[in-house]
Amino acid sequence: MEEFQSNTSIYAMKVASDGKKEDLSNGVKMQYTRENWLPWLKQELRIKKELLPIKLISFMWSGGMAAFLPYLTLHMQEIGLTYEQIGIIYAVLPVSSLMGPPIAGLFADRTGKYKLVLLITMIMSAVMHTLLLLVPVVPKNPLILSCDAEGHTLSWASCHPCFELQNNTRQEMILEKCQWECTSPPAEFSICLHGDQTNSPCFNFTTTPEMSINGSLISRLDESMCSHMWYDVVHEEVIYQQLTCPSTCQMNCHVSGLTPCQNVDETGNITFWLYITIRMLAMFFMAPAFTMVDAAMLAVVEQYQGDFGKQRILATLGLGFTPLVAGFLVDYHSSVVG
Repeated sequence: MEEFQSNTSIYAMKVASDGKKEDLSNGVKMQYTRENWLPWLKQELRIKKELLPIKLISFMWSGGMAAFLPYLTLHMQEIGLTYEQIGIIYAVLPVSSLMGPPIAGLFADRTGKYKLVLLITMIMSAVMHTLLLLVPVVPKNPLILSCDAEGHTLSWASCHPCFELQNNTRQEMILEKCQWECTSPPAEFSICLHGDQTNSPCFNFTTTPEMSINGSLISRLDESMCSHMWYDVVHEEVIYQQLTCPSTCQMNCHVSGLTPCQNVDETGNITFWLYITIRMLAMFFMAPAFTMVDAAMLAVVEQYQGDFGKQRILATLGLGFTPLVAGFLVDYHSSVVG
């Protein structure tokens, strides 16, 4: 770099229009040629072996965090947390982010063991985020569609008063994993939609592995409140009042896609409290790790007379590259396992 600076001072001398030399090295823009910028470019692109570890750490740390943090919200929904619980978790997480860096920095200043503190924060952040996979899933309440030639029933595995809130609400649900409950079942699964009367003309169509039904729910008066039935079923912009199966053999299908039954008691389950505890600890260790990685990078750059900006380029590449790879992997895995 010093050689380039001396060269630029020489190249900054040019012949003026009156035949005299004019020194342009003090703030005057010089005319670059291939002879002066090519050595500088080679010098700037030269990679110091001593800085390769910090480049790799910067790339993997920034890229790794950017790759999985967006999926944590989907993970919370997957384990059964409600939207209210997710909102509470994100409301208290900034507390951990604010507490982590001052406490870690104070401990590092008092002990003088900055490398040890950095190592602890990075390892604990990885451990705590991994422990989120061990949080138990909220027990689900399966909904089964039972259908035969006389009608249908939507039966819940267990009853809860909040199910009454589903009455007279529009629900778009998905029928899946259908199976017959008889010794000689028909060759294919199908359902039949009628008008106002059960004996009215039937619109019959074959069910697919996943078929959507859009209709309103109402409790069955002759049974417990944990059973519903559909009415005003919409298919291809036509409204039907009855849903049956064109066979005396009963067909059972799992129903998914129903809006979760929200109630205040769910905020006290073990899943919510265990998840929020581990997530706050993970954020407590992750926040200071980000700042201390930058501090360590500055120290290493100063020690080996490098450029901080060049090391940050690898962090930026990690932010853009690893989330893209993670997205492709998630899409590929989802297409394989569903």
